[in-house]
Amino acid sequence: MKLALCFFTVVATLSGAEPDATKLHAWYRPEGLKWSGAGVTAWESAASPARPLSRIAGSPAALLVGTPGGERAVLRLDGKSALWQPANVWGSLAEGRTVVAFLRLAPNAAGVLFDGSTNSGMTRAQVREASWQAGVQPPPLANADAADASTHPAKSAGWQVHAFVFKKTARGTEVTHRIGGGEAKTVTDADAQPLSGFILGANAATKRGLACDVAEMLVYDRALAGGELAEAGAYLAEKWGAPSDLPADRQPKAATLPDDPRIFRTVIRKAGDDGCTPTASRASRRRRAARSSPSSTSGTKTAATCPATSMWA
Repeated sequence: MKLALCFFTVVATLSGAEPDATKLHAWYRPEGLKWSGAGVTAWESAASPARPLSRIAGSPAALLVGTPGGERAVLRLDGKSALWQPANVWGSLAEGRTVVAFLRLAPNAAGVLFDGSTNSGMTRAQVREASWQAGVQPPPLANADAADASTHPAKSAGWQVHAFVFKKTARGTEVTHRIGGGEAKTVTDADAQPLSGFILGANAATKRGLACDVAEMLVYDRALAGGELAEAGAYLAEKWGAPSDLPADRQPKAATLPDDPRIFRTVIRKAGDDGCTPTASRASRRRRAARSSPSSTSGTKTAATCPATSMWA
């Protein structure tokens, strides 16, 4: 309890200075979120070298929120979407590593927040049975669907700072999970798998998606402790505050074709559309045309006919 109180005091008194990008393995912040219409196309990293999450699964979206620093975009995941990058681009972290994120769970959400993108590097955090879980899983890929050790109750009460610290030990991997300035929960996993590649919003098999909003995520190539971990949490808390969703009319809209007559549109229509009567044969069309022609002696008109299909521009 003394440890938790001490950590909370440190977070409350720190200034929340922006992290040093040179000390981060990857840094996903709002300036790097790219989208077209409302659909996210990539999340670029502010750390160097570039480690963008540019592989897309499903339909991740951009959501605009109000913060103390103005309007910002966050990533919205619907439980069927993910962003990822393979290990040959994103890299692999075999020793200590830390993931700090500012996020909001959807009501009754369950699924994987992040994982490695290979079966030989599954380091992850997930929500299962209303509880946060964190740990590592060995191959094969079927283990991507497995449960991990429980840490804290999962709540969808608003935005939170989550810190997951993975430390390699002689007994396997020591995993510590802290929410905001609350108590740290530490569990030990017997396996010692690395974090290879990265997937956000699902597991390594691109399954068990998590419905949530992610505003920012920091990834370190070491196990943070003490003041450095508190500074990362204070930075996110101070920057984002308690974001509020902007009204629907100010949110990104799905791309649509403009109503411009210069744009050629082709629509396949079936016989019978627009009141046209389908015809049985070319001969019958000739007979009907003859009966309705100006030279017809009957003086009566018949119903209009149309081809079996027609193209309209």
